[in-house]
Formats: sequence, structure tokens, C-alpha cells
Amino acid sequence: MGLLSQIVVLLLVAAALGFAVGWLVRGGQLQAERETLEAEWQARLRTAESECARLQAELDSAKAQSEPKGGVAQSGASDGDGKFRAAKRAFARLYHPDNVNTEGFDKVIRVEIFKEYWRELEAIEKGVNS
Repeated sequence: MGLLSQIVVLLLVAAALGFAVGWLVRGGQLQAERETLEAEWQARLRTAESECARLQAELDSAKAQSEPKGGVAQSGASDGDGKFRAAKRAFARLYHPDNVNTEGFDKVIRVEIFKEYWRELEAIEKGVNS
């Protein structure tokens, strides 16, 4: 093999290595960018959740102020029903299978806890509302 063909082969190998290194570097940059975007969206989600909780508290307060002095809302529901529903919503937000951000065994446990307690909450609610 002549000197010129050896140089051509070396240049091709160098180009291939340069491409591979560039691809790896760009992959790392994309991963970092994805993680940054995920962190930003997680922060936005937490902000939206806290805003939702604040608005819910505001709504509950407004409802409580509009109730007659006897403490019973015009729909006939007591304040205890409102607190029960709020507790039920909070439980669902924390443990509902669609909101579980864990994997594997932890996810299975949280889903099963949700199912078990949700049946109990439904039974209590039926007893409260009947």
C-alpha cells in the first residue's frame, strides 16, 4: 500500500472518529437540555398545583362565608362533608395511579394503597350522604 493510500485511510478514520465524538457530545447536550426542560416543567407544575390549592382554599372560604349562620349550606351538606370531600381530593391527588411518579414495586404498592383506601372512602361517603 502506498503512502498516499495510507494517508487517505488515516483521514477517513479521523473523519469517522470526529463524527462519532461529535455525535456523542451532541447526545450529551441533548440529554442535558432535556433534563433542564423537565426541571422547568416540574417547577411550573408545582407552581400550578400550589395556585390550584390556593384558589380551592379561596373558593372554600367564599362558600363558607355565603352559608347561613346555622352552618348548613343551602344544599343541605354540612361543613364536615366539605372537609371530607377536600380530604378525598387531596388523597386522590397524592395517590391516584395516574399521578404516581414512581416505578416498579413502589408504584405497585402506592396503587394498591389507593385502591384499598378509595373503596373505604367511597363507603364512608355513601354512608355520610345517605
